[in-house]
Amino acid sequence: MTDADAVSPVIGVILMVAITVILAAVIGTFTLGLYEGGNEAAPVVDFDTAYDSTSPGTLTVTHTQGDAIEQSKIEWVVTGDGYDATTGDFSGSGRVTTGDFAEVKGVDSDETVRLVWSTKGEQRSATILLWEGPDA
Repeated sequence: MTDADAVSPVIGVILMVAITVILAAVIGTFTLGLYEGGNEAAPVVDFDTAYDSTSPGTLTVTHTQGDAIEQSKIEWVVTGDGYDATTGDFSGSGRVTTGDFAEVKGVDSDETVRLVWSTKGEQRSATILLWEGPDA
């Protein structure tokens, strides 16, 4: 074989078709909403905190303004020396809205409390509340 000119154009066409199919699949997945992840933005919220240091210490967290949040998408994280804090759900009916509150009991003054929001499957997460005790 001395003439192999036709091989290169055939491979080029096959590669172009493959790239087109892959791009169409990716764009179609995002456009049709089949991807359940990164499109949901973290909620924009504001919380008010009140700490009562009497034993056991209690941190009351109140949603004061901002987006409503599905309670199933938030989680309390308490760090520090004690690790004996108990957390409760926000008052309300499954969605945290303005005026709803929750109590974290057993919080020592040297602990840190975070409220973490995450999407389904925990593909995205954000800390929407950070409270540090007076001795943290």
